[in-house]
Amino acid sequence: SIAGNVGAVARHLQRMRMRPGYYRFKKAYQRFTNTAPGGQRLYQATHKLKQWMKNALLGANFFEEMGFSYLGPVDGHDVDRLTYLLQVAREQDGPVLLHVLTVKGKGYEPAERKPWSYHGVGKFDTATGESGAKHKGFSEAFGHFLCQMAESDPRICAVTAAMQYGTGLNDFSRLFPKRFFDVGIAEEHAVAMSAGLAAQGMLPFAAIYSTFLQRAYDMLLHDVAISGQHVIFCVDRAGLVGDDGQTHHGTFDVGFLRQVPGMTVLCPVRFEELRVMMHYAAYELTGPVAIRYPRGSEVELAEIPEPEYPQLTLVTYSAMTGPAQAAVQRLQGEGYAVNFLRLRQIAPMDWPALDAVEGDLMVVEDCVAVGCVGEAVAAHFSGSGKRIICCNHGAKFVTHGAISELNRSLGMDADGLVRRVKEVLGNGKGQA
Repeated sequence: SIAGNVGAVARHLQRMRMRPGYYRFKKAYQRFTNTAPGGQRLYQATHKLKQWMKNALLGANFFEEMGFSYLGPVDGHDVDRLTYLLQVAREQDGPVLLHVLTVKGKGYEPAERKPWSYHGVGKFDTATGESGAKHKGFSEAFGHFLCQMAESDPRICAVTAAMQYGTGLNDFSRLFPKRFFDVGIAEEHAVAMSAGLAAQGMLPFAAIYSTFLQRAYDMLLHDVAISGQHVIFCVDRAGLVGDDGQTHHGTFDVGFLRQVPGMTVLCPVRFEELRVMMHYAAYELTGPVAIRYPRGSEVELAEIPEPEYPQLTLVTYSAMTGPAQAAVQRLQGEGYAVNFLRLRQIAPMDWPALDAVEGDLMVVEDCVAVGCVGEAVAAHFSGSGKRIICCNHGAKFVTHGAISELNRSLGMDADGLVRRVKEVLGNGKGQA
């Protein structure tokens, strides 16, 4: 885990100690009883006696109560001991749980001291451990704004799943310890607990990475949405996340959040917009709300003039705002009659704003194709004569790499979007 282990299971594991020497003795004893006359009866009797004494003195090992043979804990950096216990595990009958302890960044002092800072780390100076100038990101902005809100509203609480550092909640945990709940690596429980807090009159902000919120889809529906609980999900790392790769890209939340009945999904691209949306979600909306924001910093918004007769409008939201508006600026400079529309909310959809758009629509979004906003837009305008072009990741997992490189490979950077628009419009630039 990244943050410190919490909860009763962690405390139970800390009390459990099984040494390799015990297993060497056990193995030798089994060999003896297998060959000695009456050895099997002797082994069964002594085994029952051992279990009785162990449970009486140490308490039950709940893994063994479930039928697992528990081995460990073992130092995962000690190759010889780990190899021996793997050999022991291989020789056991039935399921085996091998408890291995490792240190994140073992052998590199900066990483051992601040393991949360080296989770999904980019380039850094190995001599100092510093990564150079860091820009304030959405996670830090969220944590700062939530602390401000909690100062004046005692109902506000924060829930996370072993990610207080990654989601920007470190200051909140220190300033409001009784209103901060780290449930460990259990996103399902984080969402269910948030529903319970909301039912008791609290205002829970559940800060969870997009990719990890997938684990709690059932709780989103059954614990939160069915009863309309006012839980505010702060969906961190929405969209591409870079070097963390396939398992961490937040490319599926658009589809599964938009289909949850009663869910409002907000998409800020500026820190001030995030602050306003947090207040809006807390005090003007009801039911479940998701505020999804990307990894990294805010997007600089440009003033883009609207053509008198636009042929095509690029519709986007969240992190694709930067590449999309850059593409529109370049296309307008070349005489193309293209327009730009940013959506601040993708559920419920702002259909009046989209209905007012003239010409065709190209929906640009960093998510998979199934369940994307473009699908909903295409269905809405079916039969209208408008062309709806969807630009997204398609039906695939995106590999690891810098976000700029990934967008380039997907054809979703400014250059790629310019090429796509020119393919759609051909030589007809329209009237800019």
